[in-house]
Amino acid sequence: MTSQAFWWLLGLVALIAEFLTGTFYLLVLAAAFAAGGLAALAGMEGIAQAVCASAAGLASLVVVRRLKRRLGPSDPVADDPDIGQPVTLISEHDGLWRVAYRGTQWDARFTGEPPGPDETALIAGREGNRLLLTTHPTGQH
Repeated sequence: MTSQAFWWLLGLVALIAEFLTGTFYLLVLAAAFAAGGLAALAGMEGIAQAVCASAAGLASLVVVRRLKRRLGPSDPVADDPDIGQPVTLISEHDGLWRVAYRGTQWDARFTGEPPGPDETALIAGREGNRLLLTTHPTGQH
């Protein structure tokens, strides 16, 4: 196997792994391997190919880290489609509730006051497998 084929194969494997896992850093690795392949295509020796791949990888890593820092941390609420969805209250015991949601029963607790007679319980978040609930007046939902 030629060194050029080696670099392209490594890049392809890293790219496929990135598609399967969604890890953006594997895309950086694939770009670094592609730079090694381009160096091999240009006729550079093995050490020069590795230096090109390393330089491209480090440069890509710096760019990704700057973009990630600029975008800030992701909002977990935006990632959870259950947030804001209503649940059916089944029973309460010592401040913990049993609720029905999406065809099954869940353990839940309220983040504030439990609901009054004219309020609906909504999912506000998660704590492991326990739902965190908040109240919302029925007429406003």
